[in-house]
Amino acid sequence: MRLLSTSLIMILCTIPIFAKGQYPEVQIMTWGYEMQWLQKKQTTQAQTKDWNLSPFLESSEVKKQRYLDRSSGLGFMAGVKGSNLSDSVRWDLDFHFNYKENTNSTDLLFGKNNYLMLGYQNLYFGVGRREFLYKETSFRSSFDGAEGLFFEMKPMKNCLIQVAVWDRYRGFPIKEKEMFRDLFREDKSEIKLNSHHRRHAFGFSYGEYYSLHFGTEFIELGTLGRHTKEIQKDVIDRGADGDHFLNFVLGTKLNFEFIEIHGNLLATKGTDRTLSKESTTKGSIPIRGEAIELGFVFLFSNWKIGTSSFLPDREERTTSNQIVRDGYIHTGTHIGSTYFFSQILFLFPSQSLQNDGLKKENSLYAGRSYAYFSESFLSVFFNDFELKLTGAYFLPYKSKGESDGKIQFKREFFESFFFAEVNLEIKLSVADGSELGLGVGQIYTNLSNSFEGNIGFFYGKVKF
Repeated sequence: MRLLSTSLIMILCTIPIFAKGQYPEVQIMTWGYEMQWLQKKQTTQAQTKDWNLSPFLESSEVKKQRYLDRSSGLGFMAGVKGSNLSDSVRWDLDFHFNYKENTNSTDLLFGKNNYLMLGYQNLYFGVGRREFLYKETSFRSSFDGAEGLFFEMKPMKNCLIQVAVWDRYRGFPIKEKEMFRDLFREDKSEIKLNSHHRRHAFGFSYGEYYSLHFGTEFIELGTLGRHTKEIQKDVIDRGADGDHFLNFVLGTKLNFEFIEIHGNLLATKGTDRTLSKESTTKGSIPIRGEAIELGFVFLFSNWKIGTSSFLPDREERTTSNQIVRDGYIHTGTHIGSTYFFSQILFLFPSQSLQNDGLKKENSLYAGRSYAYFSESFLSVFFNDFELKLTGAYFLPYKSKGESDGKIQFKREFFESFFFAEVNLEIKLSVADGSELGLGVGQIYTNLSNSFEGNIGFFYGKVKF
């Protein structure tokens, strides 16, 4: 209810602006899909006992069937999108009502930006949802931003400073990554939280063709730490037991005539206060981690090709699997763009703070496991058509045994199995912004008792 109330206030604030003749466009979109999971027998010896291959592979009765799961459905989305970037008043409106047949529910979804800003000279104060532009990455659908109060300043050309005064953090869900979410959730009701995630952030970016960006954020987790055994006295007295962490990003982007180069250094530092017996220190687990991102995009007249890689560290563990310290924590949307990894399975390649809290779980569905993750794409443009081929690769770190907690590059520190996904999509775009597309996707693994997931989908979007 609080989110819905805030959203309605943001929408109503823009009504006086529309009265001046600046109207957003109306968008209507529909899509359909059919998905199937097949049992596969392979000659490889790759196995896992530490991973939960949910939502269907743990059942011995189901494993006797060729089709582990089959489903299909339709969806419908309608909303408005528009923006105005004048000197004194700026607004960006992007919200849609989304109906899914599989959940029989209607949700209110937002795009990356949905705000109202008032400015004087080069300083702007805003309320609503605002993308963090200083967290630029080569992963094309990785985004983060504030939902609350913020301000921005442009002290000079090609320099932007962003400050999130108060952000009600919930993972920054965006409508572009919600089409195939919740296909496996048995409980279709909204996830209820008993806590809060309060974030404050600062960042800047400078440059145009050769740019530098830096940012830091402080997040208070309330009572949703990685481990369930919270310090109840502090929770009762203050509503939280002090779980918190700082995130840092330092990166650059280099634009040349035929190539873009992206690089980011990421870090986390904080404390998870807990009474869990998994910790080697009484009452808390230190959080201290790093990760690296590197990507290349090659640009040509009618096609482009790119690749991106993400490699975090992992938690430091003793020989008895007790945790000495936690590793890197991701914030924002899933970094990938393929449909199984980023939406259907929602499998993250590191510990991540989302709407259901901060956790680490070796699970195929809604898992958050430290892993090497890479994604490559090829896009070809001809007339009004775009043909796009995308591949992604997920290789987890070993989840048992002693660990020094450092970033590793040798294959021996990773599991013998992997998950991989391929998407193929063709899209027709016309001059007024309407679109028509269809695609197929497949996910597979080299596990000996294995599976294969396939999906086919279509969508259409019109604008008025």
